[in-house]
Amino acid sequence: MVRARAGIFGIFGINGFLLAMWVVHIPSIEHRVGISHSTLGSLLLLLAVGAIAGMQLSGPLADRYGSRRMVVLAGSGLA
Repeated sequence: MVRARAGIFGIFGINGFLLAMWVVHIPSIEHRVGISHSTLGSLLLLLAVGAIAGMQLSGPLADRYGSRRMVVLAGSGLA
């Protein structure tokens, strides 16, 4: 149980760190790409919609193939 808890803590910690590193660069990315605030807002909304769709899909896949395999696959896909 301790090992599983440490693994989940690590995954959430890494995801939080990577999100924080990305968020601080949003204004410079917006300026470099040359998009408006409203376009950026729409893109971020689509990102959230995609995340919700992915969560709906990942639950049944984790039930079928196991959560360990899905975490490894998702982590590899993000890399």
